[in-house]
Amino acid sequence: MKTRFRKNGILLGIFTALLLAIPGIALGAEPSVESNAVAIDTIWTLIAGFLVFFMQAGFAMVEAGFTRAKNAGNIIMKNLMDFSSGSLI
Repeated sequence: MKTRFRKNGILLGIFTALLLAIPGIALGAEPSVESNAVAIDTIWTLIAGFLVFFMQAGFAMVEAGFTRAKNAGNIIMKNLMDFSSGSLI
């Protein structure tokens, strides 16, 4: 019961913040083509990064499924370390 109210409160807060941001966006200067291109490039890069993150989790699940149950934790930790070291590079 308490978590439902908390979730509804968070959603209401996000919705309110979005509604308050709309007039500022509407009254702003006309966006140029260059600023739209930068925004689209940024969003595309973020989406691609999220997809790679979830792809790595999928590889971890496939690899853990191919091993014995006693080794699944070690495989998941190995994949987590691979992802962590790859993120730093």
